Amino acid sequence: MLGQCYNISVSNISYISSQTPIIKGLIRDILKKNAAAELDNYIFVSSSSRSNRLLEQELLLEVEDRELWSSFQPPQYATLGSLPHLVLDIATNQLASAAACQLAWVNALSQCAPAQVLLHFGVDIKSRSETLLLAQQLSNFFSQLAAEQIDCHLLSENAELSTSEQQKFSLLAQIHVDYLASLDAAKLQDKDKARQAALDNSEIVLDATTKIVVLCVPEMSNFQRKLLSLCDSQVEFVQLQFDHLTNAFDDFACVDCDVFTQPGNTLLHNAHLKFSANPQEMVDHALLSLGAGESKHSPEDVTFSLLEKQCAPFLSQALGAFDVDVRTAVGGDLESSLPVLLLKQLKAYLDHPSFDNGAALLVHPDLLPRPKLKAELDKYRQEEYPQLLPEMYLARLPEVVHAKTNGLNAAAAATRNFLLDVYGEIDINPGQNEESHRRAKGLEMIAATLSEAHSLDASLSNNPKLGFNFARSLDFILHQCHGKKLAQRYNDQSVECLDWLELSLDPAPEMVILGFNENYVPGQTASNMFMDSELAQRLGMYSDKHRLARDSYILQSLAAVRKNSGGHLHLICGRAQNDGSPLLPSRLLFMCSDHDAYANAAEFSTESSALVKAAAERPASERMLPRNSNTESPLKVSVTAINNYLKSPYSFYLSNHLRLRSVDVNSDELNPMIYGDFAHAVMQNFGNSEVRNSVDAGEIAHYLRKESNRLFELRFTSPSAVIRAQVELLNTRFFDFSEKQAARAADGWKIISSERKLPPGCRLFDSKFDISGIIDRIDQRGDEICLIDYKTPNSKARYTKNTLFKGDLFTDLQLPLYFFLSDNFKDLKSSKISLAYALLTADPRDCGFTSLKFDDKHKLIAEAQCREIFAAIESKKWFVLGDSPFASTTEEALRGDSLLGVTTHCDAE
Repeated sequence: MLGQCYNISVSNISYISSQTPIIKGLIRDILKKNAAAELDNYIFVSSSSRSNRLLEQELLLEVEDRELWSSFQPPQYATLGSLPHLVLDIATNQLASAAACQLAWVNALSQCAPAQVLLHFGVDIKSRSETLLLAQQLSNFFSQLAAEQIDCHLLSENAELSTSEQQKFSLLAQIHVDYLASLDAAKLQDKDKARQAALDNSEIVLDATTKIVVLCVPEMSNFQRKLLSLCDSQVEFVQLQFDHLTNAFDDFACVDCDVFTQPGNTLLHNAHLKFSANPQEMVDHALLSLGAGESKHSPEDVTFSLLEKQCAPFLSQALGAFDVDVRTAVGGDLESSLPVLLLKQLKAYLDHPSFDNGAALLVHPDLLPRPKLKAELDKYRQEEYPQLLPEMYLARLPEVVHAKTNGLNAAAAATRNFLLDVYGEIDINPGQNEESHRRAKGLEMIAATLSEAHSLDASLSNNPKLGFNFARSLDFILHQCHGKKLAQRYNDQSVECLDWLELSLDPAPEMVILGFNENYVPGQTASNMFMDSELAQRLGMYSDKHRLARDSYILQSLAAVRKNSGGHLHLICGRAQNDGSPLLPSRLLFMCSDHDAYANAAEFSTESSALVKAAAERPASERMLPRNSNTESPLKVSVTAINNYLKSPYSFYLSNHLRLRSVDVNSDELNPMIYGDFAHAVMQNFGNSEVRNSVDAGEIAHYLRKESNRLFELRFTSPSAVIRAQVELLNTRFFDFSEKQAARAADGWKIISSERKLPPGCRLFDSKFDISGIIDRIDQRGDEICLIDYKTPNSKARYTKNTLFKGDLFTDLQLPLYFFLSDNFKDLKSSKISLAYALLTADPRDCGFTSLKFDDKHKLIAEAQCREIFAAIESKKWFVLGDSPFASTTEEALRGDSLLGVTTHCDAE
């Protein structure tokens, strides 16, 4: 293994029983060793600041009960993250802020050859947004290396690694050197570097009589282990005793991964387990479990953990009926506060001054728009299909849209003045309600962010390569808001909602976990764009096994403590989300005894194994396909859904009627649907842009790349290297397409509409259901109209005559359907209409436009197929394999095979 291990020479571990709440047990164990409560030479270390607050409250209560005020001396409290600043000699006034660090990373990247960064990381640092995201990824990666005591320079020289890996780590090491040099020029220090230097030089400021007591901490990094090893005999550990486990903890009182992940070692018989169909039922089951028996619970007796976030509105509504609020310990996202949303909308308009972005800015509630302005703008949009704001609305935009600043400091000042202009006219009372509280706290945090940005050293922010105009500065400022939390307004009549890792020391007797599912507990492994999982394992870095062991420890501590104190642990496991996306039960439900594991699996499953086996042994054509009891005919069907019926009636039933969706099991790459939707979004905005009818291929290519980068930043907060590479390859397709688009414009075709929605209530050929849909694009040349559908296949093979037709029948009815439905648009009725596909292919030779032959003969064939499909849908002919001319694809769908092997775009319904 390439990693390092650390040991402590004297491991002083004491155990507390699970017969009492953990907090009480910890405090009593401490006072057993120091009866006078003279604790001024103690540092109590726990997993979180909240745990420390609970420890402090319990200690004060115990001192009160024992009448120890005359001798009581309070201890210090720390987390593992803050402990180094109490133990090591670190000049905190020289430590760089998060904003300064990010600028230093950006400066370091500006010294790299873009081709090398693209080769090794799959990131185009010519893009402002991609550079900021890469800077954040670098910061996280080197913090992780510091925590695990791994030297990137040594990795670049390690013969066990491949040449390409050595080159990648050599580039990373050089970027890190340039980053530190950038901070040094600003007379600042990197936090991790300062800590490491103090640790390596044994610069301890801890008094010889001070005791460090680590309380029920299940895991720690190698840096933290080395720090505690340095303190050696001054360190004590207190841990929870599990009667059924032996040798469950290492010398640092952290969980032994092999013990806690051993099948059968996770006891669940103390927990109340429920399986629920969806988030609303999860909340219903939780409240029924709490209401069981005769006992009544006050808000402080109950703690929720909202692992399934879709439960939140249902929980708020249910508890609101009892005048009880929901309060989260970590608070809400700063990014969702109204002041930050205002800045985001301002930036969106600066980047792309379209009608939609301008309208969204105008109707932001904090700009105090006229009451009827939104309805007025909506009506104008529907009637005029505008690309840009007309003059009468441009004059209403705030003056800041015309701001011209040079440098980050000046932009921060301009942003602050804009917010003063807006919020100086609004009476904000933080105590009035939650919205006012969030607005006030949001403004406080933005003001601190702007102040920090304004005071950054010029050596960091004045790099000419960064080009900090107003829009780019605003981009940087908004990036600093990412991940920050707003504390909620306190209300003593509220139930607290905690994250999973905050639960272990919580004293509430009744605890409810909403969403005890895989990817929540244990959570998903965070993607690392610089190091694959195999190398991380070889280095001994934090892994899925560590996470699983920790979560087993937390789960068993929650269950045991509540059972022995008269409370209950309620585990609510969901089967699906609101949109029907299936959920998997947590692995921890199957790491218990064989009997309990089988029982949990049987309860989660809705069908017996015998029925499943019998169904699997029958031929596909004889199987009784699974169905829901509700089989009413649909009232509205999209064009995409009708087209899908042509390929598979049963898949139409699953997706259109039951609203089932495929599960995306790989978060490290874009699935075909997301990939296609992203491409459509870029092309939609191109169709609404000022350059849509340009005959200059370079101008079109520049716009498409810029828009792709902008949308990429908005949609993907922590993209993997694979996702970055996918989007970069898509940018290559845009470049190839630009040539064909410019040639089409030169041939006289003009884009007159992008993403045109069908009006409500459209019907066709006497259908009994409404038809909805969106035409990707409409072009015009004189009296000619062309309806266009965007596709992103690898090649044009799927869009040749041999594949678009099977005999005389259409294999894809999407464009023919839009042809028939175009009569619902007044401006298209008297035109000569043709159909075409716009192909953004991987093969540059196939990129461009291909027409779909649609003469009178084909119109009759398409109409007959449509009528047949409409009748089949209305008669609910969904469940028999073999009736469709292309029914073999139904069997492929049931086996999980791709229907066509190409990306299709779903119409909004």
